[in-house]
Amino acid sequence: METGNLWKLKALMKKNILILKRNIVSTLFEVLFPIVLILLVYAIRKAFTLETFDFETQEISLENYIKNKSVSNFDGIIGSASIDLETKTYSWEGLSILPALRICSQYNSKFQKRPIIATIGIPDAIKTKLKTDAQNDPYESFLKIGLSDNNFKPFESIDALNEYVQDQKYGQEGYDLICFGMRLEKNGHKYDYSLHYFDSVLSEGVRDIDNCKNGLFDRFQTGPDLESYKLYQSSGYTYIMKIINQYILQQELNNPAATIDFAMVPMPYVNYRSDPFARFIGYMIPFFIIIAYMCPLCLYVYRMVSEKENKSKEGMKIMGLEEGTYFLSYFIQYFIISLIDSIINTVLLCYIFTKVPFYFLFLIVFLWTMDVFAMIYFFQSFIDKTRVALILSLLIYFASYFLSMVCMNEGAAKALKIVMSILPPVCVELGIVLLGKFESHFIKFHARDYTKTYTNYSIFIMNLMQFIDFFLYLFLGYYLQNVLPHEFGVKRPWNFICLSCCSSDNKKKKNENNEKISKELDDKEAEVDVNFNNNKNGMELAPIESTKRKLKNSNESNETTVNKDKNFEGEDLYKDKTNPDDVLRVENIVKVFGDGKRAVDNVNLNFYKDEIFALLGHNGAGKTTLISMLTGLYEATEGTAYYDGYDILDSNNINEFRKVLGICPQHDVLFDDLTIREHLEMFCIFKGFSTDVESEINKTMHDFELDNIQNIIAKNLSAGQRRKLSIAISLIGGSKEIFLDEPSS
Repeated sequence: METGNLWKLKALMKKNILILKRNIVSTLFEVLFPIVLILLVYAIRKAFTLETFDFETQEISLENYIKNKSVSNFDGIIGSASIDLETKTYSWEGLSILPALRICSQYNSKFQKRPIIATIGIPDAIKTKLKTDAQNDPYESFLKIGLSDNNFKPFESIDALNEYVQDQKYGQEGYDLICFGMRLEKNGHKYDYSLHYFDSVLSEGVRDIDNCKNGLFDRFQTGPDLESYKLYQSSGYTYIMKIINQYILQQELNNPAATIDFAMVPMPYVNYRSDPFARFIGYMIPFFIIIAYMCPLCLYVYRMVSEKENKSKEGMKIMGLEEGTYFLSYFIQYFIISLIDSIINTVLLCYIFTKVPFYFLFLIVFLWTMDVFAMIYFFQSFIDKTRVALILSLLIYFASYFLSMVCMNEGAAKALKIVMSILPPVCVELGIVLLGKFESHFIKFHARDYTKTYTNYSIFIMNLMQFIDFFLYLFLGYYLQNVLPHEFGVKRPWNFICLSCCSSDNKKKKNENNEKISKELDDKEAEVDVNFNNNKNGMELAPIESTKRKLKNSNESNETTVNKDKNFEGEDLYKDKTNPDDVLRVENIVKVFGDGKRAVDNVNLNFYKDEIFALLGHNGAGKTTLISMLTGLYEATEGTAYYDGYDILDSNNINEFRKVLGICPQHDVLFDDLTIREHLEMFCIFKGFSTDVESEINKTMHDFELDNIQNIIAKNLSAGQRRKLSIAISLIGGSKEIFLDEPSS
């Protein structure tokens, strides 16, 4: 960073610190609010105790175990079990066909019915048994979901069934959805059968049975897998197995009355612990983190947008401040505060996530705080009104968090989770939910787990996306800040990043403009000499002939070239000022506002070096608008303005002109919480002073008689004193070009 920019950064940092000190309530909210929210989570954590489950004490006896765990429950339909404790045998009468019927009648996630049972080599006896059981089921008459011949669709092979399911027309008219499929092949006394539940492996399907595609063993399964067990209870899968096995038995025994009785009993489990809080920790913590950093987000959006709204940011830029320096001043302030908050919050989170090392938690929390700042910069880039900025930024902030529901399912595709992680709240949600699984299952998170994928996500992906999000939103904020039209400031072309790299082209263009302006001024000098020598009566000419309107009648035009009022100076005074450095040349400048009002219409002016130029006109004549365009506060609709060979109305050149510019606008643009001395010190540095600042400030205060009130903050000054301070700011540092925009009397 250049020395001048470093001094400006220090001045802005001092300004920000002073404002923080003089607004202690908001500062305390910014620093303490995130910590208080995490403390609240810690307090909730301490309110929960661990539960220990022991098979011997929990189940008491085998009878109790079978009674509690083996009897299926279908909306109140409970099967009956009997047990002989002496022989340790048991039987359970009747897993009903009702679950199978419900599958064939219920909707999938796209609200499409699945009415078809696919059959491959299934004999009519099995179909008849299914239809009979459906008809005789005591609840069928109430539910009206029985089976008929139309519910069975035969296929020649598994390949034909797969082709049907994978067809693009699957689910459309004539291609009814399949609820499940059955295949039975017989070779002598050998039987081979299989069951197919397609929707259990489709992303849009309904989970009818447990999906074992990712392996039979779950790293996070520390107790009995009762969830998968209940799926087999409630899906009708076991009932269909019973019907097919019973058919095989009848065929082999040649006995149509042969039956099979069976029951489902999960394996006895080993002792395990359960943490009621940790089961929800992955879903609760992200929400509290989002709420915790809502306060810093609101405060910084408010500060940055309010400085745009009251013109103070653009005023500082006019006085020599650059966007990068402005950004850094807030970033450094936020970085220091968020670093302190991150350390404290990580310590608190270590008492909540006891299985996750400190450095992993710190990296997550700190990168999240950086993402919040990137979102702040992004939000303020396209909003110019403080109230709108607060409302809209909060809406986007929380909406992006709730969008995490799209990919919270553990089976959601990895690509979907990565794409959704472009939204920082989603990224935090997915990562902390994963850490919550380690905590809730009492599994230590090791370094080897950092890059390992669980539930199609990993902490490495989370941190990587946090880095990407930080730079992405900063870039979007910087880009939109420059290319979007704002109420104040000059927008740049959409490809300004590429144009800014073409410095050689700009230099060439400057040289061409210098030659053009020099030639025009030389021609003007020759014209002045001719007009002056031909003026027999010795009458003097108006100083700026180019400002006179060209009349259609040449005779009238000739008469207006000579002004008979001897109070005007002759244009011969400018004969020697042919150097482009000596003139600010305005050509055909036009400003048309959005409502169609034409405030400035083809104005042509020359401002010469060492000259005081007064622009007079009635209210609404366009004086302030003209000055605002020349200083970059408003964007010109048409026209050019050359200074030192550059067109200062070009967004790429306005910053160069602002280095030698001072302006005092009609309305005072001051910081309410800074004193007179602090204002002068900051703007003096903006104008390029790095040494002897104190003497310059003292001289300016003495000249404007502000010595006695130098330590009074701006909001306590009178209107006259504020005006004095504004003029003093515009003149401090010895600007080459000064614009004093005073209201007309």
